[in-house]
Amino acid sequence: MGQGKAVFLSAENYLKESHNLNPAENLFFLKHQASVNELVRTNCVHISLNFETSEKITSDRMQGLARDYMRR
Repeated sequence: MGQGKAVFLSAENYLKESHNLNPAENLFFLKHQASVNELVRTNCVHISLNFETSEKITSDRMQGLARDYMRR
């Protein structure tokens, strides 16, 4: 991973694997999910888990930590 560049790791709870999603499918799914839940007031939430570069955490470990965070 290069310093100063974001790296996409994963997307969860979609009908396809995250690497097969295109931007139009992603937007359609998010709009559909918002439309079927009348409690949705904000169409977007962004959660960022940040790690020190000195920690040298693998992508698999970061994905596991993110899944655990979202479950809790």
